Amino acid sequence: MSETERRLAAILSADAAGFSLLMNQDEQAAHRTLKSEREVIDAAIARHHGRIVGTAGDSVLAEVDADPEAQRACGARGGGGERALEI
Repeated sequence: MSETERRLAAILSADAAGFSLLMNQDEQAAHRTLKSEREVIDAAIARHHGRIVGTAGDSVLAEVDADPEAQRACGARGGGGERALEI
């Protein structure tokens, strides 16, 4: 019988706040902004040995290492500030 590898993981569920409003105002800009933000988020997930489980529109569902540093890095896009979208 083979031994099953186990690891502790965290689930990341992110959604772009304000995406629908931005889509109504300027659809092309909304897609460009979302693509740019997703590149950063996807890279952070990959850097921390995570994997994207699924996406739908402006949301992403991923699994990342359960260590706090990985969780902070993958969730670091929140807070919006000057961004058009807040993840």
